[in-house]
Amino acid sequence: MGRPSLKYGLLAGIILAVIFYIPFAFFQNQKFFFQTSEIIGYTTMILSMLFVFFGIRSYRDTELGGSITFGKAFLTGLFISFIASFIFGLFTIILYKFIYPNFANEMMDFCKRSYLQSGQSKEVIDAHLAELEANRELFTNIPFNAFIMFATVFLIGIVISLISSFILKRKPAKTQNA
Repeated sequence: MGRPSLKYGLLAGIILAVIFYIPFAFFQNQKFFFQTSEIIGYTTMILSMLFVFFGIRSYRDTELGGSITFGKAFLTGLFISFIASFIFGLFTIILYKFIYPNFANEMMDFCKRSYLQSGQSKEVIDAHLAELEANRELFTNIPFNAFIMFATVFLIGIVISLISSFILKRKPAKTQNA
């Protein structure tokens, strides 16, 4: 898998962490922060996993002479995805423990307000609020959140690895004997 895999995995993870942090740095006190942060987060995850494609292509072209099997391409993509996911999991711990330690509680408050303002029946709202409260311990558990973020990015990476491997697989060029 070589140096390109490590390079592209590190790039994907670092870019993911930096872009994911931007809304926290500049917009966390804005009304729209919680409404848009999920969209920004998933978009960032998907875009950062595009490095899987470029990493596989680089590995194929620079270290394998232009050919790669589907299996080797897929494993390379998984390795890149794992590195990026691991970096993002660590970043999540740093973000929720040191940079924005009250995030989980503020997000829960936002969810409560959203349910209360949703216009749904009291029974439906009460059910949502009870479910939210039942999940408070998990929601505020930093290692659990880091694992969820790792797993989310890694699952996206698996899908991108499959697609990229299918696109980039290439058999070695046949040589003619004279």
